[in-house]
Amino acid sequence: MTDIPLSMTFKSEKQWPLLFDYRAGAVFVEKWNSHFPEQQVESLWQINDIEEDLFGELYDALEIDKHTQIGGYGYFTQSDPRTCESLQHYTELLFQLDSYYGDEDYQILWGDSGVGNFFATKEQLKYLDFAKCLYSWDCC
Repeated sequence: MTDIPLSMTFKSEKQWPLLFDYRAGAVFVEKWNSHFPEQQVESLWQINDIEEDLFGELYDALEIDKHTQIGGYGYFTQSDPRTCESLQHYTELLFQLDSYYGDEDYQILWGDSGVGNFFATKEQLKYLDFAKCLYSWDCC
């Protein structure tokens, strides 16, 4: 395989917060605890400990396919780095490049099938100041 330039085409789509987004977990936990008071959880991932099959069904129903995108909510193969309080002001996903492989002509691979994300603050986006964006990549 040789290094070749690639172009991308994007289309506008609606997207809801993904389970991996640091903001989604708190909302989901609140709803879960109000509907299942006998099985209170502090973290979204504790549901997996309570009922693994149910968690799998919830995950499948609420997650969309990971993909390369501009804007929207980021996908992470491990965890959202913005769970760290000092990074939570980076709310705007600028660009996400997902791994792509299987095509004979080209591959994009972050480690072992990961994803790369670039985030900005609302202020940075407003002033088109991308000098100090948050960059993150992780892999399986």
